[in-house]
Amino acid sequence: MAKEKLIQNINSTTSIVNNAFSLAMATLTAGASFVWFKEYAWQILAGLEILVIFFLFWYFKSNKKELKPNTLSVANINLFEKYFEMKVGLHKEKIDELNDGYLSLYGEDVLNFQVDLVKYTLKADDRTIRTLDLTSNPALWLTRLNYLNINKKFIESGGTILRVLIIDEEKFSDENFAVDLMQLVNKFEDIGVMVGMQFESFLTQNEIQDFISYSDFSVLVEGKQADKNYKKASSTAFFKESKVTSYRNLFQEVWERSATSPSASLMLQRFRKHYSDQKLFSFKEFKQNEKGLYNEY
Repeated sequence: MAKEKLIQNINSTTSIVNNAFSLAMATLTAGASFVWFKEYAWQILAGLEILVIFFLFWYFKSNKKELKPNTLSVANINLFEKYFEMKVGLHKEKIDELNDGYLSLYGEDVLNFQVDLVKYTLKADDRTIRTLDLTSNPALWLTRLNYLNINKKFIESGGTILRVLIIDEEKFSDENFAVDLMQLVNKFEDIGVMVGMQFESFLTQNEIQDFISYSDFSVLVEGKQADKNYKKASSTAFFKESKVTSYRNLFQEVWERSATSPSASLMLQRFRKHYSDQKLFSFKEFKQNEKGLYNEY
């Protein structure tokens, strides 16, 4: 019994000694490693820095290849490449969209994008902006002084703006609508915009759209109409030639005399004449006065 107890004590002591020895060795190793690291710290850090630099070089080189614009079917390759280069830094999360020839925009980005596109349109051979506008709130338009000023500067710089105001006839139930509408027409004309007007009843469903066509470069199609401060707004910009051409042709259908409607300039001319002859505008009276026009279409 005494012998067994002695053996247990020896084993216990041996275990304690081994553990202490292991702890001591670990401490010495850590200490030596620290001293060694401290002595060679700058070499180690320099080596790591070189590895990081090589990694970043490889990463950006790889991404640069991926960020080349896809110019297949793009209407104006030269301007699109310049615009692509500028935008990739501002729309990193939109790179895939932009590389596919379109860009989704929300809120104030819608207005900022329009400012950009105006500048780029001045670099095109055809410095023309063509717009179909679903004019549901002309009074709101009159508050967008910054946008109107941008349009004015564009025209003063040699650009041309054609704008068709598309009107829902039911809006004339508000007696102030016609007043605000004519104020808006006059405001646009004062800054040099060529204005036309169409009523929804004369147009096909495909023609009742809200978009801005920027030369042969891009088209901005409205999703949600912007409020006064562009806090609530959404639009999609397209750069593909098929889209740009399609919307530009659509504009021409609405602007010029077609099988379904008179020209936008003629409609505005008739509307203006009737408006100026009346103390209080009545759309019902306008339709009666323009029976020939309505019967023709």
